[in-house]
Amino acid sequence: MRWAWGRAVAVLAIIGMLTGCGAWQMSRRPAEGLAWTACSDEVQCATLTVPVDWRAPEGPITAVNLVRLPATGDRLGSVVVNLGAGNGTNAMLARVPPALRELAGRFDIVVFDPPGLGRADNGTLIRCAPGPSVYGLVIDPSEAGWAAQSGANAAYDKSCREAAGHTYTHLTSWQIAHDLEALRAALGEDRLRYLGNSYGTSYGQAYADLFGPWVERMYLDGVADHTQPDLTAWLTDHARTQEEQLRRFSDWCAASTTCALHGIDPLAVWDKVADDSRAHIGVLIGLTPPRWPDLAAGLAAARDGDFSRFPKDLPPEPVGSVQPALLCHDFMPAMPEYREFLAIERRLREAAPRVGWLAGRMQLGRCVGVTDDPAYPPAPIKPRGLGPVLIGIGELDNNTPHLAAHRVVEQLSAHEGHAW
Repeated sequence: MRWAWGRAVAVLAIIGMLTGCGAWQMSRRPAEGLAWTACSDEVQCATLTVPVDWRAPEGPITAVNLVRLPATGDRLGSVVVNLGAGNGTNAMLARVPPALRELAGRFDIVVFDPPGLGRADNGTLIRCAPGPSVYGLVIDPSEAGWAAQSGANAAYDKSCREAAGHTYTHLTSWQIAHDLEALRAALGEDRLRYLGNSYGTSYGQAYADLFGPWVERMYLDGVADHTQPDLTAWLTDHARTQEEQLRRFSDWCAASTTCALHGIDPLAVWDKVADDSRAHIGVLIGLTPPRWPDLAAGLAAARDGDFSRFPKDLPPEPVGSVQPALLCHDFMPAMPEYREFLAIERRLREAAPRVGWLAGRMQLGRCVGVTDDPAYPPAPIKPRGLGPVLIGIGELDNNTPHLAAHRVVEQLSAHEGHAW
């Protein structure tokens, strides 16, 4: 999910999580081993040197891009932050989010980029070829469409591997959790305080599993569940959330006079147009609440045979990001064959028959054809000695389903950690 900066409740939860309990020791030491330089009026920049492969720490090295917003008041230590794709150090240089500014009253805020997702001016950015649309398997559901999407993803993956060189080995959350541990030490912190949103929650889960005793406090918002090893079950969480979103959209349409289908049953309209792939893409994009008016307008037009008004996929960027490759290595390194997927899809249709089953095609469309090396596949989390973890999730978040967040809470709570 994208971070909702205006949510006062979330800001207060974070501040309370990090400052509200005095039973633990806060480090007041300054950062160690990092050369911070001013890169704007507010923030400072540095890079952290780490091994490309933490399994071979004497081998090639790479850099982790960092931005720090220094504490403005009585400093209690550092909070390490990753807010997911598109919200890294570049975003901090453009604008410091209000919630982080609030936290900076007592803490140094240190934002880091995963390897390859940094800045072009200091060598921390990997440029891949543009990848295909994630909706390729929705547009063409045939076996030929599967092969075409696989080939396009393989070409994208090859370009990332060539552009990254040795650094390609680093593209898993297992590696990035080790980077976090190196960053904790470089900051001079006895234990880690971590705030992760969206994909940043994957790094938090990996760190909690690998370095649980070094967690002082952790807040994970919009949790991407890395604890579910069963691909069908993982996809079913997404499918059921999409189906619930359609019901919520229908309720909104009934209550809102701004809905283009106000007074008309949107589900009946969907049933009329549900066999068209343009409607499939439109509903996958439009079920996010801010796009509900666009989805309603698209359905209203499609009812009369005009499918041009559905929300559309954005065109690919001229330069590709390594983020999709990272996602595949973490969450879907072992892809089913086409016939195997059809069996999975039948189960998804049973669980979420109107629109939810489409989530399977969208998710696998990201990764079919991407290599499984490196890989950090999902697995139950077994942290030991873990400090308190606060989990935040919205019921209307269909990117990181709340069903998955509940599973992560159960995993953390079952192993000596404290999660809410």
